[in-house]
Amino acid sequence: MFNSPRPKNPKAIIFFAHGLNQKASSYKNLYEYFLEKNYDVIAPIVPGHEKYKNFGSVDDGELISFYEKVFKYIENNNPKNLPVYFLGHSFGTLGYLNNYLINGTHAKKTVLVAPALKIKFERLLPIIPKCLGIPSLAPKEYRAFGFTPGRAYHQLLRLKTKALGELDLPSNTTIILSKKDELVHFKNSMDLFPEAMEYTSDADLYNHYLFLPMTTLKDKTFIRNYFP
Repeated sequence: MFNSPRPKNPKAIIFFAHGLNQKASSYKNLYEYFLEKNYDVIAPIVPGHEKYKNFGSVDDGELISFYEKVFKYIENNNPKNLPVYFLGHSFGTLGYLNNYLINGTHAKKTVLVAPALKIKFERLLPIIPKCLGIPSLAPKEYRAFGFTPGRAYHQLLRLKTKALGELDLPSNTTIILSKKDELVHFKNSMDLFPEAMEYTSDADLYNHYLFLPMTTLKDKTFIRNYFP
C-alpha cells in the first residue's frame, strides 16, 4: 500500500488503481491535489507489480479478489461512513470491473481512465512468449520495471475478455479516453462507450495524454469536474 499524506477532515475516500507496469508512488501530484481537496486516498500496488517475477504470474482470481479486499479494508476503517469513490487507469480498471461482476460495487462514484477493454495490437499480444520482456518506454520514475513480460500482456487479455463478456458498469460511472493512448484503441473504445469523455493533457511527458500525473493547470482544471 502506498502511504500518501492523509487529510485531517476527509470528505470522501478514493481507491486508486494504477495501470500496467506503473507504480502507485508515481502520482504524487495527484495525491497532493486530493489532499488539498480533502480526499483520503488508498493507493495499493496492483498485484504482480511488487516484484518482476510476479508480474503477470499472479492468479487471475487472486488479482480480482484483491479489489474486494481493498474495499473491505476501506469499509472496516471508515468509522464516519464517508462516501467511497474508485479511480482506475488502464489495466487497473480490469480487476475492478471483474470484481464488480462478482460482488457489485462499494463505490458511490467510478472514474475509469483509458479502461483496457479495446486495445491496440490485440492480435500480436498473444504470440509474445510469456517470459519475453518488452522494453518500457516510460520514464523510470513512472514505470515499475524496465520491461513488461509477455505473461503480463496475456493476463491483461484474459481479464479484459472476461470483463467484456459480461460487460456491466456501475451506476455513476465516467469513462475518460485519449486519442494518443499507446495501448487503448480510441475509436473502438468510443464505439463501446459513446458517452465517454475525450481528454488530452498538454503536459510535456511521455504519457502526456493523461491528466493523472497532474503537471499542468489544464490537468488540475479538468480533474475538478470529477473530484472538486
